[in-house]
Amino acid sequence: MMKKIKYSIALLFFIVLLGLLVDAGSDLLLYARGYYRSVSEKDNFIQNLPKNLDRQKYAKYYDDTRALETYYLPYIGGVIRPGEYGIYKIDEFGRREYSYHASRKQTKSILVLGASQSFGFYNSSDTTLVYYLAELLPEYRIDNYSSPGQEVSQNLANWQRIHNTKDHHYDLAIIVNGPVDYIVEYAKFKNVKVKERDNEIALVSFLRLVKNKIKNIVLKSGYDISLRDMEYYETAIPKKIMSGFEDIIDYGADLNVKTLIFIPPSVWGNEDSMDNIRKNITENEFMNTIARNLSNLSRKNSHVIDMSNIFDDKKELFFIDAGSHLTPNGNKILAQKIARYIKSNDKAFNK
Repeated sequence: MMKKIKYSIALLFFIVLLGLLVDAGSDLLLYARGYYRSVSEKDNFIQNLPKNLDRQKYAKYYDDTRALETYYLPYIGGVIRPGEYGIYKIDEFGRREYSYHASRKQTKSILVLGASQSFGFYNSSDTTLVYYLAELLPEYRIDNYSSPGQEVSQNLANWQRIHNTKDHHYDLAIIVNGPVDYIVEYAKFKNVKVKERDNEIALVSFLRLVKNKIKNIVLKSGYDISLRDMEYYETAIPKKIMSGFEDIIDYGADLNVKTLIFIPPSVWGNEDSMDNIRKNITENEFMNTIARNLSNLSRKNSHVIDMSNIFDDKKELFFIDAGSHLTPNGNKILAQKIARYIKSNDKAFNK
C-alpha cells in the first residue's frame, strides 16, 4: 500500500514537473520566435539598403525607429509621444523637429501632413523631405505634423486637432499621402494569415522558422482576393482615397488655406529600379492597378498633384525598404519637385 502511495506521489510530481518544463519551454520558444523575427527583420533591412548608404548608421536609425512610442487619439490613430528617440525629436504637439536655421525671410508658413514617408522614417532630421523643403523655400516656416501610418482621413482629423489646439493660420497646407491607404488596407487583409501563424504552438512555429531560414524562404500569405472583389476594389479604393483628398481640400478652403495634395512615389505602380528590395515585394498586379488608377483620378482635381513616377527616368535606387521609405536623395528630389510646383504657383496662392 505504501509503495502505491509513493509511486502515485512520484508520478504526480513527475507530471507537475513535466508541465512546468513544457510551460517554461514554451515561453522560451515564444521568446526565441520573437527574437528571431526581430533579428531577421533588421538583418533583412540592413542587407537590402542601397549600396551608397552607410549600413552602420542605418542600423542605428532602424533601432531608433523601433524605439518610437505612440499613443492613440480618436479618429487620428497613433501619434508619437513627445520626446527624443535618437534621430527623432518630437515636440509636445506630435510635430517632428528638424535642425534648420530659420531665415529672417520667413514671412509665411506651411503645414505638412502625411505618413511615415513625409515624417522621415529612417532619415536623420537633416535628410528628411521637410528639411530639404525648408532649404528650398526659405520664406516659409514649415511645421511637420506627419505621423507614421496615418491614412488620408486621419490626416484631416489631425489637421482639425492642430487647428483647434494651436489656432495658427497657415498660408499653405501640403499633404504627402495616398499610397498609405491602400497599403494599410491590404496589410490588414494579409495579416489574417499572419495572425494564424502567431497562434501556432510555439514549438511548431519555431521549427517552421528554422526550416524556412535553412531554405531561405520568404513567408507569404496564402490568402488572395477573389477576382470579382479585386475588380471592384481596384476602382473603389482609389475613389475613396480621392474622396478623402477632397474632404481635406474643402476643409482648407473653409480655413482660407491653400491646400495641395502630393501623391508620393511608392513601390507599387512604379517602373523605377528597385533591385535592392525586389525580393521583398511579391508581384501584385492588384496593388499596381490601384496605384495607377489613383494617378489617373488625380488628374481630375487641380489640387492633387501626382508625383508617384518622378523616379522613372532614373537608375538610382531611391527606396530604402518595401515600405516605400526614401533615401536622402529620394527625399531631396521629391522636395525639389514639390518646391518647384509651389514656386510656380505662388502668385495663384496669394490671390
